[in-house]
Amino acid sequence: MLKEEFRKKRLRSFTLHSAVAILFFNLFFPSFNNLFDPTGRMGFAIHSALLLLLLTSYLLVSRRKITATVSIYLAVYMLMTINILYTSYISNDLAVRDLFEIMRPTLFFLSLWFGYEFSRLINDADTLFLKILCQFVLAIVIISLILYFSPKAIREVVASFYNKPTLIIMNRSAGTFVNPYDYALIASLLFTYSYIRFVNSGRKVYAVTCLLVALTIALSQSKIGFILLVSSLFLTSTLLYFGGRHDGSSCLRRKIRLSFVPLTFIALSSAGFFYFYDEIRYLAHGITKLLEGGDKSTQIRAQQIADGFSIWLSSIPHILFGAGAMKSAGMYFENLYVLYIVRYGLLGVIILIFSLFVPLAMAFKLWIKEHTEAKLTAVIFICNVIISGIANNNIDQMRITLIYFMLVGIIMHQGKERNYKCSR
Repeated sequence: MLKEEFRKKRLRSFTLHSAVAILFFNLFFPSFNNLFDPTGRMGFAIHSALLLLLLTSYLLVSRRKITATVSIYLAVYMLMTINILYTSYISNDLAVRDLFEIMRPTLFFLSLWFGYEFSRLINDADTLFLKILCQFVLAIVIISLILYFSPKAIREVVASFYNKPTLIIMNRSAGTFVNPYDYALIASLLFTYSYIRFVNSGRKVYAVTCLLVALTIALSQSKIGFILLVSSLFLTSTLLYFGGRHDGSSCLRRKIRLSFVPLTFIALSSAGFFYFYDEIRYLAHGITKLLEGGDKSTQIRAQQIADGFSIWLSSIPHILFGAGAMKSAGMYFENLYVLYIVRYGLLGVIILIFSLFVPLAMAFKLWIKEHTEAKLTAVIFICNVIISGIANNNIDQMRITLIYFMLVGIIMHQGKERNYKCSR
């Protein structure tokens, strides 16, 4: 009995340390834009390969077994792999890079499985996961702010390991991410968690964190980042106001805190737009044009949607199985939903349902039952992933895949445990 308890304790410790190490690697390993190609594609391939190795090593060493819940996702992502091989085989524009797409469903599944096992072995896994993740993201936020105000020579040397050259020239903050909108999505998670913590605890450090995150997203000059901040504020405020559980004695102070961050955000956004227009010219111009009907990047994305549906509806095989990656043909779609429908056909709809909407429904049910800060953060983060998917194929992106699908795995396990306890 003691031997078994000791073995479980060692396994929990190994799992926790593995999670910290893998998350650290995922967020801080360079994409080497300055050494390979400026877009970071080679760095992305290296990062993905090493991440797959780390996840596989953990699962082999810990000898974890696939449960019924995990096997459902295994089936979905195996179908995705078969689809990639099939569409590559019948494609007239096959490129070697198309075959590397096989890494994508593999990474989806292993990240989800790792999150599931993390939740099986660690108590309050979602809370601990968010605490670890938010500490790393806060470090990235601070580093990005330091780099923004650093001398140009220092900024160019450090940022060139992570960011595209065009971002460095324009001095757009992107942290350790290749693209500013990827950075904005993960930073919005820290913003949401800090806002919830500030409302519930009243600790000023969380309000300061919110303002720092908002500042660095503004300096990233990402339009979708601005939209995600607004989304986080609106969803968090609404769900905390109507769904929170609190006693009457603290109600007034809580409402004041609930109003402080949104009002401060509005005031600073207005001041930034009028007094710091030159520093955030790209963002300000983009928002103005968006309100007027769309800027150039919005129009490009709109054209991609039209082209995507045209390809998808061009034949019955495309409708059923998709047209494949078609990278040699130069077909790129920044809209997540169009991308998956074009590449995978009707299977793409199934993949999106299991990857986005099933986890959202499960996370919302868990929050309704327990009303914890971690579960509310998960609900809002998944909502932001769904929203930002309109402008970016986010779950496919470097650093986001592990974070998102690990959280999905945690949610799936906690949902299963909740159903099991209710049935008993």
